[in-house]
Amino acid sequence: MGREDWYRSTTWTDEIRDAFEARLRRSRGAFHKAQYLTIQAGCLASSDDLATVAAALALFDRVLTEFPGETWNEASVHAGRADCLVSLRRADDALDALRASFDAQRREPNFRHPTHLTFARLVIDTGRAEYFPEARRVLDEFCGDEIFPASVFDRDAARAVLAEDAGDLAAARELARSALDAAAKRESPFRYHRLLGLVRDPDAELIRRLTSLATSG
Repeated sequence: MGREDWYRSTTWTDEIRDAFEARLRRSRGAFHKAQYLTIQAGCLASSDDLATVAAALALFDRVLTEFPGETWNEASVHAGRADCLVSLRRADDALDALRASFDAQRREPNFRHPTHLTFARLVIDTGRAEYFPEARRVLDEFCGDEIFPASVFDRDAARAVLAEDAGDLAAARELARSALDAAAKRESPFRYHRLLGLVRDPDAELIRRLTSLATSG
């Protein structure tokens, strides 16, 4: 095992967990322990195995409860929790985790995370219309100059749906067209990383909705 492999496992057996905990106990300083927990949680969070995702969530939770204030990017910890909670079909808890990430970004504005896009997409996907105004507010607050086609797609697709809900069909139409243009791109703007940040496997129902909006009027 390499020097850093012990906190970058993508599986979580009893043996791997016990070895991780032993190394974590020997690690010096709360700051470093918080980082090891965060990195290990992130490596587990994208698993297709829900038990592994639950283990990732538990590690993220420990960062916040055992080492409060020690992580270098608290917003990303809350965002990681939200991703786990979405996978575990705990949408309301995921929305609360995203709100916590917003709060962390307001305290530390140099650390940005695309949680506003996740929040908007989640309230739309789960049909929580009561949170649509909140989604519009966080998009207005946190959206910047998105570079990657995938980020532009997520931003403008969400704004198109929210504009339609608010009755602004002209804005919804233009935003839908922008989102579809982003989804159609086959190269990123980076010369040496042409496939970075492209839209991959977009939700078919969302594409149909955007197409309907784009061709309306």
